[in-house]
Amino acid sequence: MTGKLIVRLCTMSVLLILIMPGIAADGLSGAERRHGVEIHSAEVRYAESDPARLVLKGQGFGTKPGVIELGEITLSGEVTLWTDGLIEVSLLSRTIVPGTYVLQVCRAVDRGDREDDNEDGSRQSHQARIDVTIGAAGPEGPQGPVGDKGDKGDRGETGPPGPTPFLGMTCPVGQVLVGFDAAGRLMCEEVQAPPDGTSITLGATPATVILASRPECQALLGLAQCGVATLTATVRNGLGVPLPGEDVRFSSTAGLLFLGTIISPTPAANVPIFTDGIGNASVNLITSLATTVTAVSGLAEASLTLPTVQSELGQIILNVDNSPTSLCAGPSSTDVTSCNQEICLVAAALTTSLSPISGLIILFDIVNNTTQGNTFDGIFSPSNALTDAMGIVRTRFVPNASCPANCGLGQPCQGEIIAMTPGGQSVPLQLTINIP
Repeated sequence: MTGKLIVRLCTMSVLLILIMPGIAADGLSGAERRHGVEIHSAEVRYAESDPARLVLKGQGFGTKPGVIELGEITLSGEVTLWTDGLIEVSLLSRTIVPGTYVLQVCRAVDRGDREDDNEDGSRQSHQARIDVTIGAAGPEGPQGPVGDKGDKGDRGETGPPGPTPFLGMTCPVGQVLVGFDAAGRLMCEEVQAPPDGTSITLGATPATVILASRPECQALLGLAQCGVATLTATVRNGLGVPLPGEDVRFSSTAGLLFLGTIISPTPAANVPIFTDGIGNASVNLITSLATTVTAVSGLAEASLTLPTVQSELGQIILNVDNSPTSLCAGPSSTDVTSCNQEICLVAAALTTSLSPISGLIILFDIVNNTTQGNTFDGIFSPSNALTDAMGIVRTRFVPNASCPANCGLGQPCQGEIIAMTPGGQSVPLQLTINIP
């Protein structure tokens, strides 16, 4: 079966007629685009011990990840290695119908790059394409009849000198090899370290790993129960601006870090994962234990510990807290009559058999809190916490500084408070707001 051959040329979609490998998307010859993108070969590698990989060799790919498209499928999120002369892409996270596809590589173009910026004034190509066959090839067909002898072709032009021996040649200190020029000389580039002041933050969804029995637990971990979470690292410069194209490496104290789906995961511990256009790099975790995940980019490092909890959450009960262990000095009420009023709350997480669930993260929020253009908002302290041995967590809510302007002098306001976790949420606790 042959795949549908539609390729997007970086910014637009066109119906594509198959062409020979190595011809750039703009149709220019190798001499005319010697500084542009060139694909010399494309190979799909299969091995029992390794995930399926698409390996591209060529030149002019750039040192920052660009865009790779296989037919109508964008593979940029599966890139595991990107250099000026070599790209590797994992194929396990995609369901690809066997067939022949047109593969296109679009180099990342920085602001100020021009299409005609070669030294000789010729046009520079920022993309190239090549035919790639995915899956097993069909049986060999019968031999066809011998064709007529063709006319003798013209003598070709003298080619460039062949590569010279490079044994013992090395790049200068602080540079890395990215390829070879036409004369066989090393092409080196400076190592691009993250800018000074770079920081990294790490978050998880869900923040608590919910354990359940699933076949992948036995297949990947050899255990009956496990849970999955997605970790996202954000890399920023010293001004807090997200940085795209930065190398992030993840590690964990337990479980398996992977890319793709849980059905066909690609191991991803300590492999380069590049940040996207908004500075984020993500990886998945499957584990059965409380796990600490660490993300490193250059000298920047962040760690996050994910607790675990059993999945049999039955309900979360949210009430006003007037107990002796309340976080408020005085009594609490859902009748809000002052912008200085504090409301203490208690949430209890229970199983379907009404047993308490400990170690579950509970988040508090205020919803349905805008009416007639007036928004009632506030601050929870803490905004989230883990349930104790009795399945209980407490918080304190106070209106924020916008309360007098939005809800004072009897202006109409409303709001509902909820307690939630990735497995469910409480019945909303409705507030009655009348602030003179």
